[in-house]
Amino acid sequence: MLDLLGFGIILPILPVLFLKTQFHVALLQQLFPNINQELILYGIIVAAYPFSQFFSAPILGQLSDKYGRKKLLFYCLTVTSLSYFLAVLGIQQLNFTLLLVSRVLGGLMGGNIAIAQAVAADITEKKDRTRVYGLLGAAFGIGFILGPYIGGKLSDSSLVSWFRIETPFLMAGFLSLISVLVTWFLLPETHPYEKRILHLRFWQAFADIKEAVAHRRLKTLFFIGFLFQFAFTMFVSFFGVLLFKRYEFTQVSIGEYFAFAGFWIALTQIFLTKFVSRLVGNKAMLAIGLLGCCVMTFLLLFKVETLYLYVITAIFAVANGLTQTGIISLISLNNDSSSQGKILGINASLYALAQSIPPAISGIIATAYSVTTPIMIAGSIMALSFIYFLRGYRSVRE
Repeated sequence: MLDLLGFGIILPILPVLFLKTQFHVALLQQLFPNINQELILYGIIVAAYPFSQFFSAPILGQLSDKYGRKKLLFYCLTVTSLSYFLAVLGIQQLNFTLLLVSRVLGGLMGGNIAIAQAVAADITEKKDRTRVYGLLGAAFGIGFILGPYIGGKLSDSSLVSWFRIETPFLMAGFLSLISVLVTWFLLPETHPYEKRILHLRFWQAFADIKEAVAHRRLKTLFFIGFLFQFAFTMFVSFFGVLLFKRYEFTQVSIGEYFAFAGFWIALTQIFLTKFVSRLVGNKAMLAIGLLGCCVMTFLLLFKVETLYLYVITAIFAVANGLTQTGIISLISLNNDSSSQGKILGINASLYALAQSIPPAISGIIATAYSVTTPIMIAGSIMALSFIYFLRGYRSVRE
């Protein structure tokens, strides 16, 4: 919860940070003297975290299998804390390189959630794992809902005079530091170090992608999940910018907006998905979710009254919750129980890749055309994933 709280705290800050401050890269200015850099640099910063996580998550999991969970978790959280403090320095000095290094470090250590899940598996009987993973999911959800709201408030100088745009990063660093102390003093080692033989596979992430493409039964679902996550990341990355420019939202109101959306996603995943799945089945639930996300994304392109903006967002968030749960459920149901962990790991690698590409290319697209263009493309990709699902998906029974 502390980890996701720290991540969520900075979510509403990044769009405002780059649109209000004068970050620039001299080389980029020399190569393209007539362009505004802020959206390109913003896209690079947003992409840096998931791109780094894509490479590191499988490696950290392997290292924890050999050297123990507690040690790896302790190191990861320590570096995560330092990365936030480095970001504060980068913001104060308007140094883009420092800020980029901080996000890369944070992403490289972002596999610590997978280690926490491994700890849960180590100490829990198989019959209780679903319940325990549900509790972990709830903890992550609470952190992600509260994070944007708290982050917006922490940057509001009208609330407290010494709050600044970098204050949320400072708070995120301290939260990670608390996690370090909790890990060191309260967490037992659940996978003690032994002289295990470790053949470290540095390119495991790419091996996961290759296996996903070649998987006979699940490649359609993998591709649909990749397309949807790609589109959703493209939407989220630049909708905060649109809120700032079109609706004149501050970082405070952007934080409240993301917290509102997160609340509806969590509510859907906790209560609604079980009901919808029993009523119409997982296949229909995923189709409804994909179509709903597509339609709501296009509706959010139009400037509407704030009340309608929040109504559309709530429907979009519900559709998103149905989609995310529907994809995971169908992947799990269409796979043998003996390889669930491996298959869900492959899916996680695909998601990390899907989250790392869109922000970088969206920054270039938004600079060349407009802020709404990446959102329009996101809606089109969601429509494509819906059509591909209807035409291409067949369950094992079918």
